[in-house]
Amino acid sequence: MEQRKISGKQAGETTARLPAAEEQKALEALTATEREILKLVVAGRRNAEVAAALGLSPRTVETYRGRLMRKLHLGDLPALVKLAIRHGLTSVD
Repeated sequence: MEQRKISGKQAGETTARLPAAEEQKALEALTATEREILKLVVAGRRNAEVAAALGLSPRTVETYRGRLMRKLHLGDLPALVKLAIRHGLTSVD
């Protein structure tokens, strides 16, 4: 299944990054499923792969991804990866 790019408007993109403390609070507010999807996505897994790993439909994964992008005030995947690196959720290796 094709991955859809989440536009800034859909993701609730803001022009400025959240302050570190607010970013941390936003991460803590994610559900367990959103955190798991975050980790798999920043590891390079596609929606279909994430869906298979978690027993969800690809469309459900898209919905979760959009929700976590809005909660974190991010507009694209590179911003999500940077946030994950900053907070130790993934590494550059």
